[in-house]
Amino acid sequence: MKKQEFKVKATLQKKNNFWYVVCDYKDGDGKRKQPWLKTGIPVKNGSEREKNKLISLVEEKRKELERSLFTSCDTLFVDYAQQWINDNAYRYAEVTVARYRSIIKVNIAKYFQPLKLTLSEVDRKDLEGFYQSLFREGKTPKTISTIRGVVRNILEAAEDDELILNSPYNKAKCIVPNRVKNNLEDSFDYLRREEISTVLEIVKPYYLYPMVYIAINYGLRPGELLGLRWQSIDLENGRMDINFSAIQVEHTMIYKKNIEKQV
Repeated sequence: MKKQEFKVKATLQKKNNFWYVVCDYKDGDGKRKQPWLKTGIPVKNGSEREKNKLISLVEEKRKELERSLFTSCDTLFVDYAQQWINDNAYRYAEVTVARYRSIIKVNIAKYFQPLKLTLSEVDRKDLEGFYQSLFREGKTPKTISTIRGVVRNILEAAEDDELILNSPYNKAKCIVPNRVKNNLEDSFDYLRREEISTVLEIVKPYYLYPMVYIAINYGLRPGELLGLRWQSIDLENGRMDINFSAIQVEHTMIYKKNIEKQV
């Protein structure tokens, strides 16, 4: 990932009775640029003593501009996202890495690849447009929250790598559309006690019966159900060791060891 370097010089100047930090540098095409950066500090008497008190501010403004000019113009957001998970895979469990890879491929790349936005070009509006596209696809707020967490990690890493000055993540709002809110209010309908025997009777002829029975009576999560193995079941003593979870990521089933519990 290339970063283009800019050497910035800065001086303190007066304009309309306010102090400005005037920077001087050449852009990527060799053209001279002299932006005037506001300080918001009024000029009192314009003395050298007054100017000396602002030396640290001048340097701060100079470094801030120089850092913002360290661009990643040739690094697409999608490319950096994929590189980020490759570089950070060691930090997460295997199942988490697989899930993050899937989120980047299926959601982030799908939306941002056609836009061909670089890291420094992605802004608040782009992220908000991305979130709304996920709602239009029928994603739940919980799923979108997980996807947003990955986006946050990617952009924070880019900021730490000094490829962007400030992450736009915190500025972007994720507004749940009213139609989604209304659907959520009407979507929860829990299994009632008197309905349990009916459900079990319906699924009894099918291979899913044991899983439905265990789920209803013992409250296992879907991943724990899928992770059950014969060696974890003690029929003689009527005991199960819940020591594995399984999750399908794309077309691969991944198993992970749990903190063991018994039912």
